Amino acid sequence: MIQQRPSAGPALPRALLFAGLALAGCASSPGSLAYEEGVRVLARNAGAQTSPAAIAESVNAVGPDFVLLRAAADSAWFAELADRTGLAMSGPAIEQGLGFAYLAAIEPLGDTTIAIPVGGGEVVVLHDALYELGEGVFLDLISFRADLTSDPHALVQAFLEYVATDVMTTAPLVIGVEAADPALADSIAVLLRPSFTPSTACGTGGETSGSGRLGGFRVFVGTPAQIRCEEVSHPAGDANALLARLVLRR
Repeated sequence: MIQQRPSAGPALPRALLFAGLALAGCASSPGSLAYEEGVRVLARNAGAQTSPAAIAESVNAVGPDFVLLRAAADSAWFAELADRTGLAMSGPAIEQGLGFAYLAAIEPLGDTTIAIPVGGGEVVVLHDALYELGEGVFLDLISFRADLTSDPHALVQAFLEYVATDVMTTAPLVIGVEAADPALADSIAVLLRPSFTPSTACGTGGETSGSGRLGGFRVFVGTPAQIRCEEVSHPAGDANALLARLVLRR
């Protein structure tokens, strides 16, 4: 169920927010990862005609720690995919036929789907999952979509306000943004800088043209003081998948 965030009112303390988040999540034990050399995050874009078996095969071939999945599919499709990979699933959050979900080698500490007011009566629906990689070491995954009617400035402002008030300050972020239009995606990317680095700039001093792109599904990491992207590639030449190695700064 999508939670509705009020458009005004005092923010809850972060400790209370994440206590509620943990209760809402499906995790019983967060587990841990060998994260010291980095975590491998796979972003996967799945079309409406792609089978769970095909996606599971590509995921299992890579063996990532985390998967950010964007798919035009229903909840049964996502459930079958989770069964075939053996990974723990957060989500899916499905809106207007498009779903976001995360697969991971560990259970989420907590997760939620929430509608954030943007302005003019519009909302942006976020799916947010918090993971504890080790004692006191966290990683937060967030995904949302930007429609053609979205005002990129208002959308990014609403997202940044959510991060500032509802996300742990010690948790670096991996963000998946689905934009219906390339120009809208580019506008969002510009507005998210310098707090969040696009995957196109992974391991470089600036943006590249050949690697790090995944159609209208864009991936960002941040903040730079907390996490850096060491390398990125399309595994097995798959233009619908993006594999990044992220290193947490401690």
